[in-house]
Amino acid sequence: MKRYVAFAFILLAGCSPKAGSTLTLQPNRLLYASADINRVSLVDSIRRIKPGGLLLGRTVKVTLRDGTQKKIPQHEIWGYSDGKGNVWRHFRKSFYQVVRVSEVVEYVVTRSRIVGQGVTVYEPVWLYSKTLDSQIVGSRKRALKTDGEPLSD
Repeated sequence: MKRYVAFAFILLAGCSPKAGSTLTLQPNRLLYASADINRVSLVDSIRRIKPGGLLLGRTVKVTLRDGTQKKIPQHEIWGYSDGKGNVWRHFRKSFYQVVRVSEVVEYVVTRSRIVGQGVTVYEPVWLYSKTLDSQIVGSRKRALKTDGEPLSD
C-alpha cells in the first residue's frame, strides 16, 4: 500500500503546474557572471560541459571542439548551460537549475527522500532568490525579504 501512495505522489508531482518551461539559452556555455545569460557568445569552442562527480566535485569538466579537456574550478564560474540549453547556477558547492527569472528567481533541484522501508522517491525541490546573484532560500517570502545584495563567497 505504501508503494502505491509513493507512486501516486510521483504522478502528482509530474502534473504540477510548475513543471512547465524552463529558462534556456545557447547550449554548452560557461557563465562567469549572471550578466552572461543575456549575452550571445559567437565564438563558442566548447563541445560538452559536465559537472564533477563525487571525486571531482570541485571542478567542471569542459571538452573543447578539438577534443582536449580542461578542468575549471567551480568557484571561478557563476554557472553553465548544459547541452539542452538549461541554465545551472553554482551556489555553495551545488548546482541549481534556473527555471524562471521574474520578480523572484526560481530554481529547481532534484533531491532524494526516503518514504518507507527501502523506498526512495526523487522529487523536485523549488528554491528562490531575489536576484540572480543573491542567496538561494527555500521560500518566495524569504527571498523577497533578503537584501538582494550580491554574495561575496
